[in-house]
Amino acid sequence: MPQYDVEVRISDVNEPDALAARLFVEERLRAAGFKDWRVVAVSPKSRAATLPAGAELRWQGRRSGTYVGSALLVAAVLAWVLWFLWVLTG
Repeated sequence: MPQYDVEVRISDVNEPDALAARLFVEERLRAAGFKDWRVVAVSPKSRAATLPAGAELRWQGRRSGTYVGSALLVAAVLAWVLWFLWVLTG
């Protein structure tokens, strides 16, 4: 019989701190009759969940340094290959 792990996000927990939110969710899961579960993490409500209706979510983060580093690495490898071929044929 297959078993699955399912991640559920509950976003309407209005408790004063993370411990109170965790206890609230654990109590609700126990009351619902679930037998094999655990609360793995509790985090503050995401910005997307707090936007007013009709608001547009825009990406405001910085571009990852990994992207720029990867582009530089590709350029360096390409330059080395071109130099190697030039030396080999010259």
